[in-house]
Amino acid sequence: MKNYCAKVMALVATVAALGLALPGFAQAGEPAGPPTFTKAPSAVKASDGRVQIEFAVSASTDVEVAVLGADGKVVRHLAAGVLGGKEAPPAPLRPGLTQEIEWDGKDDDGLPVPAAALRGGGSVRVRIGMAVKLDKIVGGDPYAFFSSEIQHHNHSIWTIAGIDAKPDGSVYVFGTAGQQGPYTVRQYDADGNYIRTVFPFPAGMAAEKISGWGVNRLADGSYAPVISKGLSSWPCYSSTVINAMAGFGPQPVLLPTADPDTLTVAGADRLNLLTFHTDGSIAPDPKVHTATHLVQNPPLISWTAWDHSSLALGGIYTCPTADGKGFYLSGICRTDDKPFWRPGQVWKVDYATRTAKPWFALPAEQVAGFKVTGTSQRCYTPLQGVAVDGAGHVFVCDRQNNRVAVLTEDATPVRDLAVTNPDDVAYDTEANALYVTTRFGRQGAPGDVQLLRFDDWAKDDKPALQMKLCVNDMVILPRERTCIRIVGAGAKKRIWIGYKDLPVRIYREKGKELELVRDFYQSGQKLRYLAFRSMVVDPVTETAFFASGCGDVWKLRDWDKADFRQCRDAADQPRGDFHGGRSSDPRQIFAADVAIDSRNRYLFTRQNNNDRVYRWKLDGEDHARAPVGKTGSPVYSDVLVMNEWPGSLYFDRGMWPSPDGGMLVLGGTPRINYLDVHLFYHPVDPVNGPGKCEALLKPGAMCGGLRVDRQGRIYLGICLPDNLPKPPAGFTGDWAYGKLMGRIAVYEPTGTGARLYPAPLKGPSKVYDVHYGLISRDSSQVGFSPRFGVDDYGRICYPNTLTRSVALMDNAGNEILRFGTYGNIDDWRKLEGRWSEAEAIPLSWPGSVDATDRHIYVADHANVGVLRLRKTFAAAETAEVGQ
Repeated sequence: MKNYCAKVMALVATVAALGLALPGFAQAGEPAGPPTFTKAPSAVKASDGRVQIEFAVSASTDVEVAVLGADGKVVRHLAAGVLGGKEAPPAPLRPGLTQEIEWDGKDDDGLPVPAAALRGGGSVRVRIGMAVKLDKIVGGDPYAFFSSEIQHHNHSIWTIAGIDAKPDGSVYVFGTAGQQGPYTVRQYDADGNYIRTVFPFPAGMAAEKISGWGVNRLADGSYAPVISKGLSSWPCYSSTVINAMAGFGPQPVLLPTADPDTLTVAGADRLNLLTFHTDGSIAPDPKVHTATHLVQNPPLISWTAWDHSSLALGGIYTCPTADGKGFYLSGICRTDDKPFWRPGQVWKVDYATRTAKPWFALPAEQVAGFKVTGTSQRCYTPLQGVAVDGAGHVFVCDRQNNRVAVLTEDATPVRDLAVTNPDDVAYDTEANALYVTTRFGRQGAPGDVQLLRFDDWAKDDKPALQMKLCVNDMVILPRERTCIRIVGAGAKKRIWIGYKDLPVRIYREKGKELELVRDFYQSGQKLRYLAFRSMVVDPVTETAFFASGCGDVWKLRDWDKADFRQCRDAADQPRGDFHGGRSSDPRQIFAADVAIDSRNRYLFTRQNNNDRVYRWKLDGEDHARAPVGKTGSPVYSDVLVMNEWPGSLYFDRGMWPSPDGGMLVLGGTPRINYLDVHLFYHPVDPVNGPGKCEALLKPGAMCGGLRVDRQGRIYLGICLPDNLPKPPAGFTGDWAYGKLMGRIAVYEPTGTGARLYPAPLKGPSKVYDVHYGLISRDSSQVGFSPRFGVDDYGRICYPNTLTRSVALMDNAGNEILRFGTYGNIDDWRKLEGRWSEAEAIPLSWPGSVDATDRHIYVADHANVGVLRLRKTFAAAETAEVGQ
């Protein structure tokens, strides 16, 4: 062996000395240049009908070979892979830059291609040197905080978590960017014109200015935000408190402050404070901006976010005192053995010492009946909003007594304004008017949100203006609240109202009325689908289908119009068990997951909570039911399998149809053990319908993403404890990379033909040495299992959420291309109208990807949008089949 290696090295040295180049390799210091054909593709048909295809390339590159029909469409995806790569290319390619490939005259399904489908003898297309250009981005809407058209329930986290108006007229809105987060801070002018996103911070800032958020530095000098450790089921940036605990529980809140250059958030778990600059920069030392809590004495740090039995959070309401030395605090209380925080109180907190003292309290007997009974009570407290007029008066929203109490600074009562269910209050210094929002309702018992104005609080017994803002029927999250902010004065005065269902409206006074200046819900792109969590793309029509995990299936067909449509049942009949949720449309298909069979033109949806899989016709404006065999029902599998807690609401891990007509589903064992994840196989008889469900594999909790190729090979995203990826430069010590990054494994079918999986799967035939993920373990560690795609050539496209990148590899594991760098929605907006000029592709949370012959698609869950990238090639040649 040593002699052989020595001879090879001597040959290399001789070739180099002669000034020659070995095939597939550039000389040191010499640009390789794009690959070219050194032998143009040719295709010759032999007497037995087989077609011999030959070509050669100049250097190591990826290639793809396709047989085209008379209409120019691909009838056979014959071969694709990297020549001269680390691994030998997948068959029928062979090592080396010169190729000879045989086509047997069959299509992708192994059936003979009719002569009429070919032009003459057909043609063969060979493309080399794939790259991508950004084609379009849909989403990243700076006005999107809520959609009434998407399914949501008591585990959706829509919220407007605070509005802070600064003296220069800038207004900062803190809320959720999509159905399941993450949190974002956006800046607007007084009229609501968008200025920028403060958080997630934009790309391009000096690393020292954003290192306090927690960032990982990549080898190329770029950076990627870290994610919060635990305490979250949702995509969360930063090692700070800004969106930790951003799930089903208390939420962080933006506190109004007088400083024009900083913003302050009270964290979800312990009300610890986070202060950062209005441009998105932050102090590099975490101790600087998290050194204190909203209240230090008595300490609030013993409060836990999940102490549901005694903690009530009707919203965190703060208002600076008239002298500026402290603030009033309301909207929180406890019903346990901590009388200091009993219900029905407003506290006065000193800024310097963060010491709280009760300032106003309702009689104890008045609130003795207040109980934290589930989520319906935890979202309201007896006393909520508080405001001051600067002339010695304090206004308190007293829900217990249906009034706004007017008090002096020593808590002496002045008068009461009769208001039912007051929520927040704001004083208009210029007009001596008082604005009040009212709010009631809860899940299952709808209410509404209204805005009232008292023109003269000292005299008026009734509001001069009262207007209904929205229906309120999904109150579930602690700290939900309305926000009123009065911005500017005179003709430029604006009244800002924020609430999750609005989400923001801006008014100006016009005589005795209020005139709408801007409605965020009717501004921007007016996107109504805001949950880019799971995506599959039909390679025939390039239609992208999305599942939110919360009950929605939507599709995007027209990219020019960015026209998202709900997937609806074509049958006009009352709601069945495959419809449901909160939608008023009885024909909306209600599902947690989606898959397609592009060959047979079927759409599959996986039902929430009962986990049945339904089959529909893939094509059409609406989707006709596709009954299975003689059953007459579209139920494709009827076995109850848990997706994951809670009842398949968020953490479905994947499903895909198999070539033998069955269905493969990842899920927990019935009924509640969502961590006991199995790969289930549902055989389906074409006549009798679904058969008995069988478990093929037990991958465990750390898995997510599932595809099946035309040969029945199963591709599974999985974390293997004894084969964890080594973190790249910049991620050493990153907790998520060390625990949640996975691989993609391949499992061979155990049968053939009409029954591909008669027995449990054996160990994986291949584990790709890739970094795929993040892969969720459960609801405590970053939910939303990622999704990868496998195209008709067997190439695999997959995301790395932590590095904010997407890669494409051949079936042997050779990387073909990689793109992506961190960026927020402003980095998207800079590219609008000149997409193809993008030198880097900004990504924020690439969680789901797919690929077709023409494009690569990326669903970005944090920027709340989807990207389409057009494939380009260094060279492409088409050869007519000759005799």
